[in-house]
Amino acid sequence: YKEAYVEDATGGLLVKFNAQGAVNLGDSIIINLNGLYLGDYGDMIQLGFTPYTDDSGNRRVDGINVTNFCHRFKFEQPTTPTVKTIAELAANYKEYAGRLIKLENVQFATSELGKKFSTRDAEKPSATNRTLEDCSKKTIIVRTSDFCAFSDSIVPNGSGSMIGVFTIFKSGTKLTPQFIIRS
Repeated sequence: YKEAYVEDATGGLLVKFNAQGAVNLGDSIIINLNGLYLGDYGDMIQLGFTPYTDDSGNRRVDGINVTNFCHRFKFEQPTTPTVKTIAELAANYKEYAGRLIKLENVQFATSELGKKFSTRDAEKPSATNRTLEDCSKKTIIVRTSDFCAFSDSIVPNGSGSMIGVFTIFKSGTKLTPQFIIRS
């Protein structure tokens, strides 16, 4: 919602937009960086407009206007994810943050089965965390926005592969690896 993860050969980062639908999945873009700022909210590099301090005292960046700062030149091209394990992501979180990743042989923890991806609170929309695990019981949080199209879908049973964007969130000294699925 009003953001996109972009990556190139050097890494990935979160771009904040001032409107939803600024870019589509698989678009290639050129960003004019003149007048933009980098932020580091929650240990995740973000690109945006004017910096500000939120109600909790965190330094954030406003969303950019896609018309003024971005040029889309390839539209909805297939994107090949990097295959990694949960353990590899945890050991090298800064290297893989903001990148499209494929996890193989994973499943949702038994405690998550039968639940919806998101608990949707109309009063205060946010996101819901669900636990994903591999065969050796290494875990990662799957974070689902209340705004996503599949938020009311039931978490699936069984193991398989999952593709998403690997992110990290740091609050104080606590580091939380997160996996954001796209569909």
